[in-house]
This record gives sequence, C-alpha cells and structure tokens, in this order.
Amino acid sequence: MKPQKSLRARAMDILSRQEISRVGLKRKLAPYAESEEELEKVLDEFAERNWQSDQRYAEAYIHSKSNRYGTLRLKQALAQQGIDADDCREFLPDREDELQTAISVLRKKFKQEAQDLKEKQTSREKLAEKLTAIEGTPNATKEEKDAAKQAAQDAATKANQAIDAATDNAGVATAQTDGIAAIEAVTPTVAVKANVRKESKELPNTGTEASKSSVLLGALAAVTGLGLVAKRRKRDDEE
Repeated sequence: MKPQKSLRARAMDILSRQEISRVGLKRKLAPYAESEEELEKVLDEFAERNWQSDQRYAEAYIHSKSNRYGTLRLKQALAQQGIDADDCREFLPDREDELQTAISVLRKKFKQEAQDLKEKQTSREKLAEKLTAIEGTPNATKEEKDAAKQAAQDAATKANQAIDAATDNAGVATAQTDGIAAIEAVTPTVAVKANVRKESKELPNTGTEASKSSVLLGALAAVTGLGLVAKRRKRDDEE
C-alpha cells in the first residue's frame, strides 16, 4: 500500500500543473488536511516562498480570459477566488482594449457571412431583372430609363447596407425582403410626348374631325361628278 501523500506534497503537485489562487488551493487541499491549522501553515509557507501567488494567478487568468470577457466580469471572477482588486488592477485591459474585445466578440457571435452572401446574390439577380425590364419600357426616353435604372441601383445598394447591418439571420432575411420590394417598385416615369397621337376631338353636330373630312371629300366628289354629267349632256345636244 502506497503511503499517503503529505499535504505539502499535494500542494506541490497542484502548483506544478497550474497557477492557482490561495482560495482555490485551499479548496483542493481541504479534504486531505487533518486540521485547519495544518492547512493554513502549508498555504502560508507556499505564499512566503512565492510558490503560490495571487498576483501571478490574477495575471495569468486575465491574460487567458481578456479576449472574451470585459473588465467587470474579470473582476467578479477574481473576487470569487479571493483576489483583491489592487492585486489585479495593473493587469486589467484599458478602455480601448476592452472596446476592441467587445467588437471582436460581437462579430464572432453575430456575423452571418454565408447568409449575407446568399441574400446579396439574390438582390443582385433581382436588380438585373429590373434593369432589363426598365430597358424594355415602351415610350420611355433614354433619360427616363437611365433615371429608373439609377433608382433601382440605389435601392439595391440600400438593401445590401441593411443586410450588412443586420445582427442575425432574421434581420438579414427582413433586409433582403424589403430590398427586393424596393427594387421591384421602381418603374420609369414616362411623360406624355408632344408628338404622341392626340385623342380625337368631338365636333358639334358633325361628329369627329375625321368624320368632317370624309363628308367634305364626299361632297367634293359629288359636285365634280355632276359637272362632268352636265358637260356631257351639252356636248350631246350640240351634236
């Protein structure tokens, strides 16, 4: 049967593997201590020899966690390990570093790159369809078509910006839906042209202008025919 390890040996084993706070070391050694006095004696010896250091533990903990946690959470976690604020203050990140950490965490948590690319591709396809439809608009001038194309492109750009600003898949989907609706709503504004055929105007008692012209032509033909008949009769009488 192996002899039982001494409390001091157990403490050495723990500290050889990791930095640990006095509170953490005490918690691990407590089940093997014969008395509180024995436990405190070992802890005091290790602290005096600097084999166990709360300050060194605080530095290691902050270095490993500061890329994920903010200052407040770091302080709270260290306080639970019995680390005084004065022992960790010099190792805590400054406001600029903390801001960059927060931005990095948010990007990792909410960035939806694959989803973004998919939704943006759909928007581009809808824009291409709309530009083709605008080009085929009847009676629209080049200027009117160009203005409509620019409006459609502006709507697509706004949609992509909304997709980039979205923080989750639901937001991306909403931005895409709104963007497609905005693109599809664009239509060329076709002004009435001066040379476009005017509607026929009604004339009093005689119908339309076209009807009046037909009547006048008919009357002229009748008069011409009567004149020819009268001339023929005169020639026959003379013979």
